[in-house]
Amino acid sequence: DILVIRYEDFAINYKKWLPKIYQFAGLPVFDRNYKSILSWIEINTTSDEVRSKFSTTKNATVSVNKFISQLSFSEVKMIQNMCGREVFEFYGYKFYDERTDFDRERSKW
Repeated sequence: DILVIRYEDFAINYKKWLPKIYQFAGLPVFDRNYKSILSWIEINTTSDEVRSKFSTTKNATVSVNKFISQLSFSEVKMIQNMCGREVFEFYGYKFYDERTDFDRERSKW
């Protein structure tokens, strides 16, 4: 069995996904480690303090949408071509056929 979780889904809604991960792994949900793991995730995904670009402590909501403001349309197209439309659709990612669609999405961020 495989549990597929997109990084951005977990990063933004870890309280929903952590019990699912526990269940999938066959671990008792809310065991003695659950609260400390939940606390660690919260501390490391809600910080606005950036220590370095390699830091594991960052604001997850900002991080998951960073690509839209930092990649050019040609870079996005290259990634899309390498992965294929099927992969994007399977994982629920937006596939940008037109630059105007990409620019419109980028303007939201």
